[in-house]
Amino acid sequence: MTQNAASNVIKGAVATPRVFVDEDLWFGSFDEESAERAAASSMAATAGQVLGAKPFPESTRKLAELAGNDASQTREMVQVLEQDPALSAKLLRIVNSAGFGLRQQCTSVRHAVTLMGAKHLYQMATTASVLDMFDSDSQFAIQILEHSSVVGAFARYFGSHLALPTEELFTVGVLHDIGKLMLLDTMSERYHELLEQTSGQADALHILERSEYGFDHGVLAAHVLKAWNIPDPIPKIVAWLHQPARAYESSSLHAGLVQTVRLADALVYAIGNGATRDDVAELVRHEAASYLDISEAQLGSMWDELESLHGRAVAQHRGASEPGAAGDSSASRLRTQSKAKVATVPQNFPCVDCGKPTFGTTCPACKGYTCPNHPLVSQGWCTVCATEYVGFASSNQFPMSAKRATWAALGIVASTTAIVYLANAGNGLIKALLAGILLATFVAGLLIVTNRLNVRSRFVKSRPDRSVASPQQ
Repeated sequence: MTQNAASNVIKGAVATPRVFVDEDLWFGSFDEESAERAAASSMAATAGQVLGAKPFPESTRKLAELAGNDASQTREMVQVLEQDPALSAKLLRIVNSAGFGLRQQCTSVRHAVTLMGAKHLYQMATTASVLDMFDSDSQFAIQILEHSSVVGAFARYFGSHLALPTEELFTVGVLHDIGKLMLLDTMSERYHELLEQTSGQADALHILERSEYGFDHGVLAAHVLKAWNIPDPIPKIVAWLHQPARAYESSSLHAGLVQTVRLADALVYAIGNGATRDDVAELVRHEAASYLDISEAQLGSMWDELESLHGRAVAQHRGASEPGAAGDSSASRLRTQSKAKVATVPQNFPCVDCGKPTFGTTCPACKGYTCPNHPLVSQGWCTVCATEYVGFASSNQFPMSAKRATWAALGIVASTTAIVYLANAGNGLIKALLAGILLATFVAGLLIVTNRLNVRSRFVKSRPDRSVASPQQ
């Protein structure tokens, strides 16, 4: 199979998009080459159908050109957006969604540029364009879009802790199920049956899709997104959500993005199915939580925020101004929570060194959290403990002066030499002397090791407990 490309084959007067399979996006788990070729051909044909039926909006293409041109001005992007009122409205709705948690309402495209910058504005405009193309009154489509909007909010929320690119996570979260909408358009009734079979289940539909069609919605979506010139890593992450091993092989960044979205997806399904704080112990066993090293205590401390974010995202997607309106399924849970404002970017686990949000890695000495910019250092401790240990150790050495230590060592050598010499009836003085020296060396080494272990133990016991979550900002 060849690298990804999209070209047009002219049939009469109609241009039919043609898609080639990209090795980076394809999962290739077939035992027979002929079966894999057939599946790849089927996927390419379906992607071509989607591209033929859903040409990418001209205004978004212009934005892509401007975003790729370093000499272009922000005002040019604003002009393109202002000439497309529908796209501008969709963009502002995304920017003002619960997932972004802006402190102030974004009221115009110019305002959005000021808040987000040109690069992220283009990324969100692209997301808005894709969503607009698949807007539908179908009940399945409505459910998929609602679920995806909450996954985007959750992915961005977790990404703020992991120092991962939050806008990319939001985009992948919102678009991760766009392939389902493509299959809804092209496969119709049979795909409805597959959706019904896996309703409310995470990580299940792609298995049925591969069995039925030879490919899954993630691979299909990735090829279409790439044909639309959506920049990496978004197509790759969408393709690899159901094949995380590919992300592990690629890079730690890609693996982190994939597992963050997978965790967000699982938690959105769980909360939607009625999960409560009592289910946290089970939820942290998910392989994505394990990879990200999220503990039960950490997820438990975020639970109220996640439930609140879920309710607000659902309410906004349904057009309600407050959670609990428009039939919000999370309303009963939200009414029981505190009315205090909940931070969209959690501050529960600040880094002990710089104070930035983080989680996943703790110092065994002080139990404090460390961010990716301040990893654990010597002794496996945080930089704060490692630095303070140097001073602690220097002032807590073994309480024996050098002079006394020398006399003690000579005493051990002399007494051991005498005992060994007498035991051998006055023979082997050199052997006796060597035995004394060896014993003295062993004792000295034992004292040094014991002293270091004692100092380390006392230092750890003296550490303040920094595991207590900080108050919300």
